Amino acid sequence: MKRILKGTSYVILTNLFLAFIGYFTKILIAREFSVEDFGLIFGVISFFEFFHLIYYLGIDNAVIKFVSDFKAKKNTFKELQSYFSGIVTQFKITFPLSLVILSLSPLIANYFFKTNKATSLLIIGSLALILHPLRLIKSYFAGIQKIDKMSLINALEKIILFVFTLLFILVLPKNNSINAYMLSYFIFFVALIIINLIILKKNKLVNLYNKKLSKKMLLYGLPLVFSSALGMLFGKIDVLMLTYFRNLTEVAWYNVSVPTVKSIYGLIGSFSLVYFPLANEMLKRDNKKSFKKNFNRLLKYILIICIPSCLFIILNSKEIINLLFGVKYIDAHSSLIIYAFMILLVPLNKIFYPILLSLSKTKEVAKNSIIAMIVDMIGNFLLIFKWGILGVAFSSLLGYLTLIILNFKVIKKNLRLKFPLLKSITLIILSGICIGLTNYILGWLNSSSILFVFVLKFILYFGMFGVIILITKQITIKEIVQLIKS
Repeated sequence: MKRILKGTSYVILTNLFLAFIGYFTKILIAREFSVEDFGLIFGVISFFEFFHLIYYLGIDNAVIKFVSDFKAKKNTFKELQSYFSGIVTQFKITFPLSLVILSLSPLIANYFFKTNKATSLLIIGSLALILHPLRLIKSYFAGIQKIDKMSLINALEKIILFVFTLLFILVLPKNNSINAYMLSYFIFFVALIIINLIILKKNKLVNLYNKKLSKKMLLYGLPLVFSSALGMLFGKIDVLMLTYFRNLTEVAWYNVSVPTVKSIYGLIGSFSLVYFPLANEMLKRDNKKSFKKNFNRLLKYILIICIPSCLFIILNSKEIINLLFGVKYIDAHSSLIIYAFMILLVPLNKIFYPILLSLSKTKEVAKNSIIAMIVDMIGNFLLIFKWGILGVAFSSLLGYLTLIILNFKVIKKNLRLKFPLLKSITLIILSGICIGLTNYILGWLNSSSILFVFVLKFILYFGMFGVIILITKQITIKEIVQLIKS
């Protein structure tokens, strides 16, 4: 368990910093523009992210694999050759694809997004798409085991997006400021050009491309496209369906609700990044007793964090939306209530997934993902026309719940693990008691400040929950001390 916590601490701190900047940038855009324009900006971004499936080709993972292999052989030239060959392979697709989107941008704007405002966003996005293969620099740094430099690229992206979005909003005319965020993306890719030139300056680019190596990388990467497609379909399809079948207002609500819960479950899910090698090691050694002990402890910590967080957001959804994004987005609170359950479901699946990989149950993972995706897609088509974003949110929730049940069924069959249902019910009851006590205490308070009341409610709720779980011995002081020392 100590190894999990030590490995996770750096990842969590980095992710916390980047998540804050990214989320704050989204809040800035939401407050600056109308609800429809905010929905349009992120609708266009989802449109381009959807095409990631076409040019991805598993090259990201192939670059990591081949670069790390040549690093082990101490062949620096081959490392760079693998990296550059990956860029060229993706560029062969992104360049013609961007030209097609560029030439059709007025039609796409009018018939898909149903507004001329999308044209300029599509043009800028098309130009950025050409340079998208340069993002493989993160895979290159991962391959040579320079995780600090890979994290630096992630940080650079978030900082550029925030700084230049703010700058463009201030300097561009009001009717053109809607392009601020997309222009900032283009600036980031310009920065990647400079970084790549520095890395490759000692070598002639012509000599770096290797056709045979490129084919080998494709053969390695293509099988990984399927798993990437499933992950992408769970998210971006929802936005595209809302854009085409509903309206940009509901796209805006989606981009308010989902990032809010994602900022929470993304941090909790960081445990999975280091849990996989540890789980794999214990299972390979056939140390199932130690594995079960660590699994139960980790699951307990996740439930203790996620269940009260989930209930707090559900019961305070209006205040959260109002404080962060403003009263004009208040109608997004209904979808936030549904998506809040993801705070519990996603971290659970992020723990189940590495266990399945350690058990070499890749076929079961693929099968379960397909079933969950079908449930999600059928739910979308049945519910989106009548219920809009609420139907999409419910379908996503149902699809993810299906995935978790199926994945845990496989784990239970192979390792005879049990889900702590009684503990979950106990934590829900304790959370409910804390909510009741908090509301009773604040009922005596007369204050017109929404922020003051919300902060006080947050402190009282989680403070009482912490005291109650100690009294009921859901967690002990000794465990907390051990966690802090770790």
